[in-house]
Amino acid sequence: MFRRNKGLKPAQGYEIEPPDKNRSLKYGNGLEINIDILMKVIVTDYLLREILQAEEYITRKFRISEKKTFEEEKVYETELQTLRRTYMTIKHTESMIPLGPLRKYYDSLRQDPAWYLRRELVQDCITRGGCCSRGCGCCKNRLSTTEYSKGIGHCTAACYCCSAVRGSDYHPDITLSILSFLRPRLEKNPAYFIEMVEAYFPKPEDKTIRWKWWR
Repeated sequence: MFRRNKGLKPAQGYEIEPPDKNRSLKYGNGLEINIDILMKVIVTDYLLREILQAEEYITRKFRISEKKTFEEEKVYETELQTLRRTYMTIKHTESMIPLGPLRKYYDSLRQDPAWYLRRELVQDCITRGGCCSRGCGCCKNRLSTTEYSKGIGHCTAACYCCSAVRGSDYHPDITLSILSFLRPRLEKNPAYFIEMVEAYFPKPEDKTIRWKWWR
């Protein structure tokens, strides 16, 4: 479908741009994409996954509680509504991807609900100690256990199974902790950033491409 595309490569001046400036990658014939957009798509995907997994987490915790007070039920419903409002607020972040071949590839890739089972993302889940590092099959099974179209994917801090393995309850503050280093990791670790971009977007045909992030 995209055989003639040359993939992503640094835009002119990328290597000499100061680290605190926005940089761009070039896709195909002249389309330049700010790396901030790519990072926001990756971070937003994590947030959407966490929202869905947090909803599952609090629902399962609520259901196993034998005696539920009126106040507990009220808190549960409030938390669910908050999660769902947040989901609807941030699910449209991907609209910032410019129209063109990259957007077409992005949309085409996600026509397959199991797109997130790509090798790079499975390996990332394994590296982070998620369910793909165990034999539980939770990541794959999420396809059949949710009514949502976005946010289906690998483990986050809210994964119920991972929480049980850790032996600690999930708390939203964990999300802030993870997000506090997720974006810096993408910004400061070019190898990891490239790996994630290749998982979310088309891979460059030229495997010798390397992006220098500092002078």
